Amino acid sequence: PDGDHVYAASPFEPAVASFAFDAFDDGLDYLTRVLQEPYPIPFLSLIHLNLAVLPDSTQLLVSNSFEGTLSVFDRNFSNGALTLDSTLHDGSGVRSMRGAQGVVASPDGKHVYAMGSEGSLISAFARDVASGVLSLLSTSGGYGEDPRANAPTYRRAAMSPDGLFLYEARFRDDAIASYQRDAATGALTASAGVTSTGVPDLFRPTDVVVSPDGTSLYSIGGLQPNGSMLAFVRDVGTGALTHQQTLRPGVDGVSGLSFPQAIAVSPDGQFVYVASRGSEGIGVFRRLLDGHLEFVISYFDTPAPGDVFDGIDFASAIAISPDGRFVYVFGTELVWMQRSAATGELSLPQRIAAG
Repeated sequence: PDGDHVYAASPFEPAVASFAFDAFDDGLDYLTRVLQEPYPIPFLSLIHLNLAVLPDSTQLLVSNSFEGTLSVFDRNFSNGALTLDSTLHDGSGVRSMRGAQGVVASPDGKHVYAMGSEGSLISAFARDVASGVLSLLSTSGGYGEDPRANAPTYRRAAMSPDGLFLYEARFRDDAIASYQRDAATGALTASAGVTSTGVPDLFRPTDVVVSPDGTSLYSIGGLQPNGSMLAFVRDVGTGALTHQQTLRPGVDGVSGLSFPQAIAVSPDGQFVYVASRGSEGIGVFRRLLDGHLEFVISYFDTPAPGDVFDGIDFASAIAISPDGRFVYVFGTELVWMQRSAATGELSLPQRIAAG
């Protein structure tokens, strides 16, 4: 959040790479990596390594679906270096680490939530703001298949700006789950129910995001050649969601939604960006005053000579810098682009490749 460093995770090493923002050329300088002991990876396994930075920028949280762990790293403000503080393993009550799919920190930094391999499995942790130490509060849900034997489902979550509601994309259930958070205790309770009834287009959601003003929620899904993007009106008081709009490829000029994987909203709330693995591209959408979206442009990694957006193939993660000036996309490489605040469009990318 302080805007000085970027961290990228690679599950197959497994490692977290650190980069410093270079104000001189608006680029990234590679620093180093934190490498975990390698583990044997079964054939065709789908492994997730997800990152979350605490709001005060002091710590980085890393969830590992294959190992079933949540690691806490202390971050050096000056050089961005990461130092392992502690690792929570699945077992001994910390059940959601098994097949851990996502991790979310509350805006006040007091609580951390981890999602396991099953759609109902969530563990809540209390975080000591001074030391960063995590303590298990509660775990809800139950086990299902062994995530090492079967590819775990996608589970991403986002918290409302006021920290009072947590929304989770349930891939297997074709739904978005809503939870109300007690800011004092960190407890989660099902609030507005599961948003699936009456929303036939909500199919295999892979990611979810809440707008900065808290009035809209956007979800992507399908994980198929013709994916979809859904807009919901959000009641800031009750957290309830009302389906507002569905966008599909080929309708109203929309493109870049083939196997959509990740979604992000610009800090000013004016534009929404989608990274799609199948399209090997980025879709840009303008957000209107009522929360509706209109398509702006898509960028693709084409195999043609002179391809200027080379490097965004298999795009699976996307993030926007806190000042809104840059968009970062991770696929087979880490790519970053300058962003126009007025049009939402992106400049020619720079990239970092392994090695």
